[in-house]
Amino acid sequence: MFFFDGTTREAFTFYHEVLGGDATDIETARGWFEALAKDGRVVLPMGKQQWGDVYGQAEDKFGIFRSVNIPST
Repeated sequence: MFFFDGTTREAFTFYHEVLGGDATDIETARGWFEALAKDGRVVLPMGKQQWGDVYGQAEDKFGIFRSVNIPST
């Protein structure tokens, strides 16, 4: 469960702006990751992982941890 402490509208507007695209495009997914990490922090930088996908983790400015996974083709 997430609590936004009076910033729910701001948070959901932010997520809508960041995630309003096509998850299958690598450049779009990288853009999401960078936008989510802005004013937050990168937990695991985007990079090729052992299982073959490009993957990264970030904590956004609202303290929510996000994972972005780009499947290998």
